[in-house]
Amino acid sequence: MTPGLVEHPHRLDFEASPIFSVEIDNQVPVPLHRHSFYEVAIVMNGTAQHQSENTVFAVSPLDVFIVPTGATHRWVSTRNLNILNIYYSPAHFTLPVESIGPASLYSMLFFSSEFFEGQGMNPVVHFRIQEATLARVIKEFEDAAIFRKVNDAVASTDSKDKLLESVYFENSQRLFNQGAFLKVIASLTVDYLKSRSLSVPGKKLHPAVYRLAELLDQAAIAGSAPEIHRQAEQLGISSEYLTRLFTEGIGISPVKFFNKRRLNYAKRLLLDGSMSITQIAQRFGFSDAAHFSNSFREHVGVAPSEFRTAYHGMR
Repeated sequence: MTPGLVEHPHRLDFEASPIFSVEIDNQVPVPLHRHSFYEVAIVMNGTAQHQSENTVFAVSPLDVFIVPTGATHRWVSTRNLNILNIYYSPAHFTLPVESIGPASLYSMLFFSSEFFEGQGMNPVVHFRIQEATLARVIKEFEDAAIFRKVNDAVASTDSKDKLLESVYFENSQRLFNQGAFLKVIASLTVDYLKSRSLSVPGKKLHPAVYRLAELLDQAAIAGSAPEIHRQAEQLGISSEYLTRLFTEGIGISPVKFFNKRRLNYAKRLLLDGSMSITQIAQRFGFSDAAHFSNSFREHVGVAPSEFRTAYHGMR
């Protein structure tokens, strides 16, 4: 571990929710730390310096920092610093990441670690937003809090179907929170485009790499085997050259990328609970449940059954 580096000071229970919003007043420097989740930090008041890897920014109100999974950063020289922090775990979203695709700006800004592992592909992103955008962001989370209060009030009343209602209210709250979050990132992306003149974060890749990532992602969703040779022919280059471009850019081979994506989609079905492990294995093209379980354990660190038990009820 890098000297002075600590884990993120907040312990967040993503079993309870894939999204957290916390307003923090930092009057003292925050040490260098890393993340096992994403953080969007919106500066509301005060000043500071934000440091991440090789970048240092003088911070003022309306600055935004997107800190991806695995990144390190810290706040120093803080003065009356007030931040709205949004923490989220992309792997635990029930709204599918595939709806935006690996090459979209939304993915590159807010979900890049779900797709890319190459050096320089998941940088800390900095840009500024307008006051009206900040007001919309605050309003979305205020509405989510109000929705929670209404749910809690109804759930506290006597009912013979109390357990069923509790599950319904939990699921409806998660759906409401995710809807609010997607509206927030859409608003932030508009301001990013205005401030960055359509530039995309991370290092630039050959267009064929982005296209292959999309094709592999589509194959993962369909549960079909990737055909790299045929896809290379469609792109007009050799499969060997395409594989080298992809591996150098993304950080893993096309086959490993495909396997990572289908295992991430399998996670969502495990959380949904409507299919057995054998059915999920068949759905995503594994030879059998044992093959799926071994691949899942290697990628995630636990067996599918253990993952489902640990995150039971999160939909």
